[in-house]
Amino acid sequence: MRTSFSPLTRLFLILVIFFSSVAATSSPAQPAAQKTSTENLLKDLGGTPCFDGSAFTCVTIDVPLDHFNPVDTRTVPVVFAVLPASGARKGMFVTATGGPGTAGVQLADSYSAGFDPGILDAFDIVFFDQRGVGYSGDLTCPSAANEYYRQDFRGLTRRQERASRKMRTPSRPIASMN
Repeated sequence: MRTSFSPLTRLFLILVIFFSSVAATSSPAQPAAQKTSTENLLKDLGGTPCFDGSAFTCVTIDVPLDHFNPVDTRTVPVVFAVLPASGARKGMFVTATGGPGTAGVQLADSYSAGFDPGILDAFDIVFFDQRGVGYSGDLTCPSAANEYYRQDFRGLTRRQERASRKMRTPSRPIASMN
C-alpha cells in the first residue's frame, strides 16, 4: 500500500532529513568526534537574524510553486526560523503554527519561551512562514477577504447563533495564557 503525503509534508520530511544528516555527519577532514554544528549550517545557508531582538536565525529556501508539475520550474521562497539546541543536540523540533495565514516566524520567540528547557537544550527549534504568508511571500487575497466579509453568519436558531459567535471569536494566543 502506497502512502501519499501532501507537498508540505514532503518538504518538511526532506528538510528534517537534510538538516539532521548534515548536522550529524562529520567531514573527512575533521576528527570523528567533531560534528558539523547547526550554527555553521545556518551560516552556509546565508542565515541572518530574523528580526531585531529575535534569538532565531532565518534562512530562505526556494521550493517549487507546483510540486505536481515538474515542467513548471517556478519557485516560491519559504522562510524558516531556526534556534540551535543550547546543549547536546538530539534532533530537530519543527513547529507549524496555526492554520493558513499564520506567520510562524513572528511567533517563534514568544512560543518557544513557553517550551520546556529540556526541549530547547536537546533540539534545534524550527518555525516557518507558510507559503505566501509573512516573510514567505506576504500574499494578500483582497477578493477572497471581500467575499468572506460579505457573508451573513447569523444563525436561524439560538443554537446556530451561539455556534456562529464561537467561530467568529478569536482565541487568545498561547503566549498570553500564562
